Amino acid sequence: LRKAGATVHAVLTAGGAPTLRDVRVQYNFALTDGAGINVIGSTLSLNSSTVSYNRCNGNGAGIALSSGAIATLEGCSLYNNAAGFDGPGTGGGAYLSTGSLLDALNTYFGSNTASNGGGAIGESGGSGLFIRSCTFSANAVNTQAPSPTYFGGAIWAAGPNTPVQISLSTFTSN
Repeated sequence: LRKAGATVHAVLTAGGAPTLRDVRVQYNFALTDGAGINVIGSTLSLNSSTVSYNRCNGNGAGIALSSGAIATLEGCSLYNNAAGFDGPGTGGGAYLSTGSLLDALNTYFGSNTASNGGGAIGESGGSGLFIRSCTFSANAVNTQAPSPTYFGGAIWAAGPNTPVQISLSTFTSN
C-alpha cells in the first residue's frame, strides 16, 4: 500500500508480509488491542509513514504485535496514540507480546500514553526490541487511569528473556 489518501486500520494475520509506505494510520479505535495496526503472527514493514491519534482499551493503540509477529519501522512517526483509554493498557505507540519483534530505525515516538506502562512502547516479556537512531519525546504513563502501574514513560520491557538494544537514540521529557 503506498500513499493512501484515507486513514487505514489493518489487521494482519499469519502468512502475510505487507509493506506499507507513505501511509497514514490515524483516528482508529479498538475495544481490545491494536487500534491502528494489529499484527498477529505476520511480518510488517512500515516505511515513511505516520501512525497517530489511535485509541484502544487494550494494548498497543498504534501498533500491536502478537503470536510471533515482526515489525520493521523505518523513518516513521508514532504520536498521540493512547493505550488503556478506558481500562488497563500498555504501549501507547506500540506493544509487543511474547515472541514478537520490533525493529525501529529513524523513527519518532512522541506524546503517546498508556495506563499501565510504556507510554511509547510496552513489552510483556520474551520479545525482542531493537531501537536505532530514534527519538522519544513527551511519552507518558497516564497516572489518572484506573489501576495504573506507572512504569516506563518511554519504554517498559517487563519480562525476562527480553533482548532490548538501544543505540544512537534520544529520550526527552518522558
